[in-house]
Amino acid sequence: MKKRNTTAALAILAFLLASLLFGCTPTSIPPDPSSTTEKGVQEYRAEKDGLELTVLLPPVVQAGKEFTLTATVRNLSDADVVYVLPSSSPDMHFEIRVTIAENGKKFMDVDTFGVSFDEALKIATLEAGGQFAETVRFLPGWLIDSSFGVVYDKITWFPAGTYEGVATFFWGEDCENAVLVTFPVVIQ
Repeated sequence: MKKRNTTAALAILAFLLASLLFGCTPTSIPPDPSSTTEKGVQEYRAEKDGLELTVLLPPVVQAGKEFTLTATVRNLSDADVVYVLPSSSPDMHFEIRVTIAENGKKFMDVDTFGVSFDEALKIATLEAGGQFAETVRFLPGWLIDSSFGVVYDKITWFPAGTYEGVATFFWGEDCENAVLVTFPVVIQ
């Protein structure tokens, strides 16, 4: 029991440190109205200073079921863009940060939940005309204990309703610039 409490405390400490370290606050940019693409997904998009951020997600997600969201940043400018992120393992979703939450409870990112990361930083470049996308798998629920990894029988599921999501791409060596897109997630 004592080892579990120590592990839980370390996990919480690491999370809080990451929140402080990467806690840049973007300037809010109203999203463009959504549109439904030919593939039947909702699209939300915003542009700032030559960078375009797009989020694609299903119009409705099923309660208790995993769903996928894709966030893409494109550099429409003629200049390279420098950004800072942790030098952690790949697929940690730090390039484009996506959060879906209500009352402080966040949807679970299946790919990163319970995975530790390196606190060291690295500088990356998004070249002029370049782009990259992150595909994030979410579960519309949260864990109230300190489990590492996804333990389905311990998840508290969000009820049917509409929840707010935010995708943000920060750039500049002090993450002084940001483009963000807000979007609804509808659970049925």
